[in-house]
Amino acid sequence: MLYRNDGNIGTDYMAQALAASGYGVTTISGDLSTFDLNDFDIVVYANQTFGMSGYDIDQINNYVSAGGHTIIHDFGGFGGFDLLQVDPGISNPESVTVGPMFGAGVVSPLAVVNPGWGGFSMGMIANAQGVVAATFENGEAAIVTSLYGQMIFNSFLTDTVASPQLYLNELHSFTQVAQTPIPAALPLFATALAGFGFMARRRKQLDADAA
Repeated sequence: MLYRNDGNIGTDYMAQALAASGYGVTTISGDLSTFDLNDFDIVVYANQTFGMSGYDIDQINNYVSAGGHTIIHDFGGFGGFDLLQVDPGISNPESVTVGPMFGAGVVSPLAVVNPGWGGFSMGMIANAQGVVAATFENGEAAIVTSLYGQMIFNSFLTDTVASPQLYLNELHSFTQVAQTPIPAALPLFATALAGFGFMARRRKQLDADAA
């Protein structure tokens, strides 16, 4: 997993979740230019301080379109993504109610506590591409996912919502994104049936020749 975080003032609760996740984690604070994102199962991009560069947005778009999974933390950006788009809402809401998608083991509502940022959260208005997974106190979205769960937008910073369990639930959701695979025995069974059919046809032909 690749974890990009450009700075924290308070405790990094996403980092706590990553440490407990069981994934091997590469942590960076700069841009994505030195990495091939396709080398990673999950990319977590925490945009805490500056706006996301166009280069990084392009890299994430390409990564997700190739089947990658990403969680993005921001205090109100989220512009330029192909798969998931939202419109900005109210600035700096302070309470998050988490729905059942990511709510297992989470005591909700969760406080959004500002450790010293100017902007630290922002409501989102999801369009048809997004599924709302959590809301702020005014009803605007706090967490939005893409329709099939490849992308997750958290519209608050990693040191503002003190719930590593919430972030673990998001990470674990990616294991449920892929379609249920065909059981390995099924193609073998089909092959065996085809083989039996061939043998039966050949037996009939041999009997006919013998007659």
